[in-house]
Amino acid sequence: MKPAPSIILLIVSALPLIFASCQKAERAAETWYLTGADSTSVVKEVLAAGDAWADANVKMDADKSADFFDSSKQMMFAENGFQYANWDSLHAGIKTWYAQPLDSVECRWEERSVLPLSQRAAHVFGRLYFRAKFKSGAVYQSKGIQTWLWIKEDGRWKIMRGHESYKL
Repeated sequence: MKPAPSIILLIVSALPLIFASCQKAERAAETWYLTGADSTSVVKEVLAAGDAWADANVKMDADKSADFFDSSKQMMFAENGFQYANWDSLHAGIKTWYAQPLDSVECRWEERSVLPLSQRAAHVFGRLYFRAKFKSGAVYQSKGIQTWLWIKEDGRWKIMRGHESYKL
């Protein structure tokens, strides 16, 4: 049984498309390669952005803290199993927290590991200590774990995806 001429034509027509897409995939993969200097630069920039985020929390600056999160529809963030619907809901949650009668906040990294994915993307795993002292004298403290995907757009690192979990 001979293959129908239309099948042969279809296969022959598809070969250039398959070949071209393989070449494009190879080129795309090449752009993800990072030199040692690129990796070092990404790690330093992301660590600095994480430090600035922690500092915004120490200063109890809800707007600045929320500004480290991407405001696009692609941003996803969850905290102890609760997923925020969007940037606005995350921002509102941070504002509500800092609207409480707080006396001081301590927010410091105990450990961080940065995995550079490209010159504009990095995955971060971190352990964070957080302590808030209320004006009443009550204290809230926790040790948490963060996993974040940072993306660099317009020269700024922002958290695109993330999850935090912590012990009370």
